[in-house]
Amino acid sequence: MIKAVLFDVDGVLIDSFRANYLFYKAIAKDANINVSRKEYEKHFGRSLMDSINIFFPKENKAKKLKRWKRYANSYHKFHKYVRLNPNAKRILSYLKGNYKIGIVTSRVNCDVLRERGIDFKMFDVIIMAKDFKKSKSHPEALLKAVKKLKIKPNEAIYIGDMKEDVGAARNAGMKSIILGNRVKGTYNITNLKQIKKHL
Repeated sequence: MIKAVLFDVDGVLIDSFRANYLFYKAIAKDANINVSRKEYEKHFGRSLMDSINIFFPKENKAKKLKRWKRYANSYHKFHKYVRLNPNAKRILSYLKGNYKIGIVTSRVNCDVLRERGIDFKMFDVIIMAKDFKKSKSHPEALLKAVKKLKIKPNEAIYIGDMKEDVGAARNAGMKSIILGNRVKGTYNITNLKQIKKHL
């Protein structure tokens, strides 16, 4: 029996592709590398630290952490390119009355949701980049979420859009619902409203 619905943010609750591409491009520019939109598609969904490791592989841990903090504090400049999924508020409101709901994301922060009218008080748990060390497909973040909710992994379902989301859910022992057809999840949907029929 499903007791909780956990959401990824990028590509699910928001369309952040353009914002993240321009942000990624700015990081690459610091490394004197030009990244095309097509090249970025291969890296969409990576964490900020993963991106830093790609462009600055020879820097030590302290320098990378310094970069991480600087870039994290500059991301708000790209918020204007982010669009809220038109069905996000509706599905969250529906689920809130019937399930525990949460966010599990590699984002540094989720201010962009608040800016678009999503009330954080509706979430029973929020897990972000600062809360875990191992990136998806590792299950660490999802397992932290269910632990905080005091439920078993198989009592939660994870909504994502990438192969890393499928892997993290599978490795955590939970089912996945994937928005779009980029990768096969336990279930695939084309619209967030379709989540209801898989719970």
